[in-house]
Amino acid sequence: MGRRPAVKGLYMFGGVGCGKTMLMDLLVASAPKEFQVERTHFHDFMLDIHGRLRHTKGESDPLKHVADDVAQGVKVLALDELFVTDVADAMILHRLFGRLWDNGLVLVATSNRAPDALYEGGLQRQLFLPFIARLKEACVIHNMNSPVDYRRLAQHTRGLYFLTPDRTSLLYNAFLECGEDSLAAAGAAAAGSGSVGNPGPVNVAVAMGRSLKVPQALGSAAMFDFDELCNRPLAAADYIALAQKFHTLAVADVPRFNAANRSAGYRFVTLIDVMYEHRCVRRCLQKGSILTFVTGLT
Repeated sequence: MGRRPAVKGLYMFGGVGCGKTMLMDLLVASAPKEFQVERTHFHDFMLDIHGRLRHTKGESDPLKHVADDVAQGVKVLALDELFVTDVADAMILHRLFGRLWDNGLVLVATSNRAPDALYEGGLQRQLFLPFIARLKEACVIHNMNSPVDYRRLAQHTRGLYFLTPDRTSLLYNAFLECGEDSLAAAGAAAAGSGSVGNPGPVNVAVAMGRSLKVPQALGSAAMFDFDELCNRPLAAADYIALAQKFHTLAVADVPRFNAANRSAGYRFVTLIDVMYEHRCVRRCLQKGSILTFVTGLT
């Protein structure tokens, strides 16, 4: 077993737009090669871990084997948007990161939540609590909450959220325009989904041999109703597959969120995180102001 790291990691938490990811990316960009930094999104990292576990055969302790394999190639893990909602992730994080830390890995992570609020209200949370305790031992915990959302200081020349009475047609036309632009740029013959002006359904391959039906696709743009994406048992793997296939995602009829639709709200947060990480454009049709459509969702 390796030694514990001599230098503590860093866990930065705070609301959106306070600069967490920017600081982490500055570290990644400036770190010398010998630091062996790997920068990834939490959902992508856990998807990779579960994939490695499925392909680990003949090992008495597959999770220990996978953790040791990860630690061989990484000294500093820069993990963006640590947000735990999946019970399968929650149940292995303590042993996984315990082994990584024992092997000397240094974690630099960002999150919207303080450590003690991670996986709050989740199934069998008492089994997750040892991970929180170890996280606070292994990392400096830094609160970055700020009254300023610096992302809102930049002005969009075109809308990403449609709230006006004609919002349905605006969203659909924006979807068509993005799809047709992508077809024109790539060549309609090479685009592989829909013809110009005629969106159609396609199936997208998802990890573990599954597929996800996209009701409307045109070039590199896709359009869903909110319920099709977030009121079904979908998870990060499905959203990652969409982000890898499409550069623009239009989502219609996004509701106001409250305690009654908390699960759908959490899936929407995961969707936005994945789209942001993969630099995809999100265009949403919402019922109410973007500033007031979340109440009682914690």
